[in-house]
Amino acid sequence: MSKFITTNDPIKFGSPNIIFDVNNINLPNSPIVNNSNTNILSRNTVTGDIEVINSLPPAPATNIYNSNGSLTANRTLTLGGFNLTISGIGAITIVSSTALTLDSSLGAVSFGTSTATSVDVGRSGINTTLGGNLFASHLALDNTKPNYLAYDSATKQIFYNTVANIPLNNIYNTSGVLTSTRNVSVPTTMSLNFTGAGTAVFNATGFLAANILSVNSNFSGTNSATLSTGANGVIFIGNSNINTISIGNLNTISTTLLGASSVIQTTTITTPLLVDANKSNIVYFDPITSQLSKSLIVNDSGAIRFNSQTSQTITSSIEQVITVGTAITASLTSNLTLSGFRNILYSGLTRRFRITFTGNVSAAVTAQEIGVAIFIDGIRQDASVNITRIPSAGNFALNTCEFVVNLTSGNLVSIGFSRSTTDTTVGFTGNLFLQTVTLNNLA
Repeated sequence: MSKFITTNDPIKFGSPNIIFDVNNINLPNSPIVNNSNTNILSRNTVTGDIEVINSLPPAPATNIYNSNGSLTANRTLTLGGFNLTISGIGAITIVSSTALTLDSSLGAVSFGTSTATSVDVGRSGINTTLGGNLFASHLALDNTKPNYLAYDSATKQIFYNTVANIPLNNIYNTSGVLTSTRNVSVPTTMSLNFTGAGTAVFNATGFLAANILSVNSNFSGTNSATLSTGANGVIFIGNSNINTISIGNLNTISTTLLGASSVIQTTTITTPLLVDANKSNIVYFDPITSQLSKSLIVNDSGAIRFNSQTSQTITSSIEQVITVGTAITASLTSNLTLSGFRNILYSGLTRRFRITFTGNVSAAVTAQEIGVAIFIDGIRQDASVNITRIPSAGNFALNTCEFVVNLTSGNLVSIGFSRSTTDTTVGFTGNLFLQTVTLNNLA
């Protein structure tokens, strides 16, 4: 039967040695676990004594902190939600004769941090394989470096080469074909210039020079710069946004427009050119040189008026220039002046004029014919001669035949009369009139 010693006070054994000769020791009312204790009771298997020992097992004499060693089987370190940090001053070397795998099931595998000064991957003389997409987001730009990296799609390898040996085809060394639309945008502070001693040819079915949007777009060359299209093509220089188009400049010797015809189109429907009455020059074509030039618009015209004047005695059946009689200025432009009382002096460049005298005449001796003619520098102009018969006293209309002649600076224009049978003076009233046929200074 069981025997109990019951008390609420501690029970103390004062003997130096207490021996329990039992098979089991039961502690049915053991105290609450105290994990802060570092000592435990242990039975010495040799002496049978109960001893107090440290709860932690003793460290083995050989471990990773003091000795090298070898695994005796596969080992797995499970982090269990904690971090494993290896830190300090020293080098970490992992060498494997088969393979070394660094992997992360959720995040990224990173080499180097903000404190690393350099990261080396691989070593000289062996292959280093990088799988997946390769990103280098923090590379420094240095245009002074003479080498570049190139990828070989056949061997999947990366090589370096010198920049001078870049095997690229570009517009500077090889002809090519655009695979899609390409645009060159020129900032307003810059210029796109085509220069050199060669020939620049722009040949397309529809070359749009208007699409060169720039403050300065220059096509130049020592030989020639050509804009051309295919059959039935059109070249547009300028568009609805262009205010001014300049072809050639002050240093250009000549600007040539080739073609069966040159057509200038504007928004004006009634005329091919915009009308501006304030412009003082015209453009003209020289069929000999095939050049277009500009010339100042000069419309010289004028008339002098003879009022009831009487000529000297006319003594010939061939017209004689008048030497008496006084005219007044009816209207004369800047290059025409009244000279010597009865002449018009021309002082401009050589130009063509239409000249006429329109008036009435009478004769002191009637029953004969009176003729009239235009004189230039005292020389009768045969094409202007006209006659009328004076049957009796009175005034009869008499005009010269209208004709066109070149006048040069210094020419004097006047009139003269003739009689058919009997010498006579001629009374006359009328206008001597000149007007340029051309609007410029060309004859």
